[in-house]
Amino acid sequence: MSIEVRLFPTLQNLSLSKRENFEVFWHEGLTAMEILQDEGFDEKDADAILPVINDQQGRLTTPLQDGDCLELRINLQGG
Repeated sequence: MSIEVRLFPTLQNLSLSKRENFEVFWHEGLTAMEILQDEGFDEKDADAILPVINDQQGRLTTPLQDGDCLELRINLQGG
């Protein structure tokens, strides 16, 4: 029971673990925000982070399911 996590290179460099790919133990109610906080990011940082869950844009507060693949990317905006 785990979640596969991939960090965008910029996030990897700023994270506590410094890992690009890793797995976390899944539990009921686990969210991308919880994983971000475990990696040393806070709510202010979260505004610039886009979670992609199983190749689809998601929300940081969406509960993850066992076996999900979570990519955490920088949310690039511009015009």
